[in-house]
Amino acid sequence: MVNRTKFISTILAVLFVFTGTTQAHERHKDRNKHMEHGYHYGGWHKMQRALAHLDLTDEQQQAIEKIHQTGKAERKAKHEQMRTFKKQMHELLIAEQIDSGAIKALSLQIAEEKANNLIANAEKRQQVLALLTTEQKKRLEEIKAKRHAKKLAKRQRHSN
Repeated sequence: MVNRTKFISTILAVLFVFTGTTQAHERHKDRNKHMEHGYHYGGWHKMQRALAHLDLTDEQQQAIEKIHQTGKAERKAKHEQMRTFKKQMHELLIAEQIDSGAIKALSLQIAEEKANNLIANAEKRQQVLALLTTEQKKRLEEIKAKRHAKKLAKRQRHSN
C-alpha cells in the first residue's frame, strides 16, 4: 500500500512539473519568436512602440529610421566585443589560479565599453527627440507616465 502511494505521488509530481514547464514554454513562445528576429524588450524596441502612437510624418519616420540604421554594423561589432569580454571573464574566473590583476583590468574594459554604449544610446535618443514637435514630445511624456503607472501597479499586485 505504501509503495503504491509513493508510486502515485511520484507520477503526480512528474506530471505537475511537466505541466508547469509546458505552460512556461507556451507563455514565452511569442517572446522567443521576437527574440529570433532580433527584437528586444526595451531600448530601441520600446522607443519604436512609443513613437508609433505619435502620428509621425513620413519625413520624421524616414529620419528616425536613418538614425537607427546608422551605426548598425558598429553596434553589432560592439555586441560581439562584449561577448568576447564575457567569455574571457568566465575563463579567468574558472581558472585554477585566480589572476586578480587580469580580472580587474578586464572589468575596467567591460565598464568602459558599457559606459560608451550608454552614451551612444543617449545621443541616439536625443537625435530622435530633436525630430519631434512640441506636441509629440508632450504626448510621448504622457505615454511614459502611463507606462510607469502601469508598471508600479503591477509591482504592487505582485508584492502583495
